[in-house]
Amino acid sequence: MKDHERSPLQLLNNFDIPKGAAREHKKDEHGNTLADYTLWTAASDLKAKRYYFRTYDNSQIRVVDLAKMNLDSTAIVTTSMKGSEVIQPTSPETKIGSAKSTFDQNSESASTR
Repeated sequence: MKDHERSPLQLLNNFDIPKGAAREHKKDEHGNTLADYTLWTAASDLKAKRYYFRTYDNSQIRVVDLAKMNLDSTAIVTTSMKGSEVIQPTSPETKIGSAKSTFDQNSESASTR
């Protein structure tokens, strides 16, 4: 993803309402406190015909590329915004035949200097 695609959504991060931060003093008919939070954030690239979005449940930026869709169709097309966050592992690599990771080995060599 290029900076010009990422920047609008990063700018909109400043306006996100965290869950539980905005609550009403009144309660609903079931006695629950009314609260508001940012469910989704979106930005569009009119030139490239792309619609970028991320959701509260999945902060991964996703894109709907309208240029790849048949915009002359009379059929209604939908896309799901649902999906769980995917956590990418970034654990240090372990060398074959060694019990210590490269991270541990670099930490030891740095501390003995």
